[in-house]
Parts: sequence; structure tokens; C-alpha cells
Amino acid sequence: MILHLYFARRFALAFTYVLGGFLILFVLLDFIEQMRRFRGLDVTLSQKAHLVALYVPSALYQTAPVDHRALLNHVVFEPGAQQ
Repeated sequence: MILHLYFARRFALAFTYVLGGFLILFVLLDFIEQMRRFRGLDVTLSQKAHLVALYVPSALYQTAPVDHRALLNHVVFEPGAQQ
């Protein structure tokens, strides 16, 4: 049981680092794209940052390799299966 927790913790840490890296890369590239798109218009830097922040959940959803239907099925219909 302790070994399972060890591997789960290591996997969660690696997954978080990789997902965070993709998120930082996405935010940087999307912010550059927003700067280019709104060049010459009367749009403030905070408005551009807000627009980038609105796209973050979509980027996480596309990046994370999670099948939400299977996760929901496991949590709702088989809550005690792993014990």
C-alpha cells in the first residue's frame, strides 16, 4: 500500500510539472498573439491579460489526458471499487 502511494505521489508531481509547463507556454504564446491581434487598438494590457486568462480552462481541458466520462463513471457508479 505504501508503495502505491509513493508511485501515485511521484506521478502526480510529474503530471503537475508537465501540465504547468504546458500552461506557462500556452499563456506566453497566447499573450503574444493577443498583443499582435490588438496592436493599434485602444485595448489595455490588463484587458489583454484578462482575455488570456479566460482561455486557460480551455487549454487545460485540451492538454490534460483525462477521459472525463470514465472518471465520472468510476466516481459515481463504483465509489468503493479501489478499497
